[in-house]
Amino acid sequence: MINALRPLLAPLSWIYGAIIAARNYFYDRGIFTITAVDTPVISVGNITTGGTGKTPLVEFIVRTLLDAGVRPAVLSRGYRRTTTGTLTVSDGEAFFAEPDSAGDEPAQIARKFPGCAVVVDEDRVRGARFLESRFRPDVIVLDDGFQHRALRRDLDVVVVADGAGRPGLLPSGDGRESSRALHRADIVVRNFFTGGGRRDAAGTTGVTMRYEVQRFSLMGGGNDVGREEIIGGRFVAFCGIGNPGSFSATLEHLGMKPEAFFRYPDHHRYTEGDIRGIDAVVTSTGARFVLTTEKDAVRLAGAAMPRVPFRSRLAAVVVGAVLTEGREALVRAVLGVAGRRAA
Repeated sequence: MINALRPLLAPLSWIYGAIIAARNYFYDRGIFTITAVDTPVISVGNITTGGTGKTPLVEFIVRTLLDAGVRPAVLSRGYRRTTTGTLTVSDGEAFFAEPDSAGDEPAQIARKFPGCAVVVDEDRVRGARFLESRFRPDVIVLDDGFQHRALRRDLDVVVVADGAGRPGLLPSGDGRESSRALHRADIVVRNFFTGGGRRDAAGTTGVTMRYEVQRFSLMGGGNDVGREEIIGGRFVAFCGIGNPGSFSATLEHLGMKPEAFFRYPDHHRYTEGDIRGIDAVVTSTGARFVLTTEKDAVRLAGAAMPRVPFRSRLAAVVVGAVLTEGREALVRAVLGVAGRRAA
């Protein structure tokens, strides 16, 4: 249906492109104000909508900073949250917001990194100032910040996914900006998902990454289950992420084939009907496990989500970013922002 409408949407994409070009021109010429805060800012963003691998890279950067003895804080918009304004997701010790009010990614990061404050705010300048005054971090990691130019950043990292998204600008395509915008980036990370790093068509090297499955974490009790145990029995998979094909490819790369694979829209809020539909297939196929992404598992753990009858068999596939080329360069740049040297 979308492909059939693309010719009709093309004029809207031209208008969108003109607006983006004018906006960037005004920022480049100093007509629009770029505000600096006292704390160094590392931005991680992309030029397409959803599914490029920003969150694993944000987590890699946060872990790199923590391992170096640096105190990072994460600032995000909290996409599709039910709240507005400045909201503290975690102060580094306690959680103050559910996934529905904070957004999937901020809730996931807050749970994964104790000691790291996480705040959401659609106004990034206001959010950064709040972080500074309340938590005094050494570095602010700005999640999904490439297009939010009002906040000055000390390092701009942009993720470009291999083959993700429809070509062209919104709304006929999935582009937030054209590839020409990459000249603003300090580092471009090319995500090849499950494949190894390689040169792109233009011969560019630099930093490349892929996903690596770290573990399968059961929601019912939080214990891990071995891949061999899952492969040895039947399983059903589902996800509601920007690039469901990346999750499917991750399972396929591991030699795992689900009995059924349910795909939902990005940041999908699961209903009782959704859960009943999945449960019916789990029962009819005799599946021993149900697999989903870490983001979906975080969302399903929220108080507003329906009861999950297969919860004891539901495992989150926890993935991490593996830098296959340019790891040292990225680590050096990240620690340099914090005034540290790579070991």
